[in-house]
Amino acid sequence: MAFHVDENGILQPLGVTVLRGVEFITNTVDYSESVPGRDGEYDFGCDLGPKLINIPVAIDTTPSTWADKEAEIMGYLNPKLGEQPLTFANRPGKVYMARYAGTLGFKDDGRYHREFTLPFKVSRSYGVSSTQSLLVGTGTAVNAGNDETPVIVEIVGPVTNPSVKIGSAEMKYTGQVTASDKLIIDTEKLTATFNGANALVNYNGVFPKLAVGDNTVTVSGGTVKVIWLNRWI
Repeated sequence: MAFHVDENGILQPLGVTVLRGVEFITNTVDYSESVPGRDGEYDFGCDLGPKLINIPVAIDTTPSTWADKEAEIMGYLNPKLGEQPLTFANRPGKVYMARYAGTLGFKDDGRYHREFTLPFKVSRSYGVSSTQSLLVGTGTAVNAGNDETPVIVEIVGPVTNPSVKIGSAEMKYTGQVTASDKLIIDTEKLTATFNGANALVNYNGVFPKLAVGDNTVTVSGGTVKVIWLNRWI
């Protein structure tokens, strides 16, 4: 199932009208430690926590049909379904993997009108592009998001001791890759596989990410594909 706020401001498939004031809130996880006898604390930085998306909505029903509509809405929102794609017509190309998380607070505004806020949680703290970006060979990989993003590098030979450099970080593999082989490096999962088998023993353990904007990619040989999804926090 997928949730989508269409160009008319209707949240599908719930069929409720989205009001102004949708909130995209990213929490942070702070790392700090206080020391007895010392004012303040040591700051060890922070990471991004889950993102919360609060969508205020309204629906017009009659008292006799509200119970059925409420059951229909909660059926769509069932958190046991796991994370579902959440997209917005006014944010084209961006997908948030979200699930319903929280409590609905209903506000009656007249006999046939109800307003409430739908709380969604995005555990990965970011949204991603709905389509993959691809660079083949040496060139410039453009991360069009606003956060760094990992890549998947696919190398097909013939090439011996292939290397791929992204910015100043160089990924190196020791060995021969023929035209019928495929070496795959995933910088998010921190894996390197050769024809599906673990190849970390022959890999130098460098797993770079694309910085926001332009990234210079240099390959040593073979057919190299760099694949990524732009990210937004």
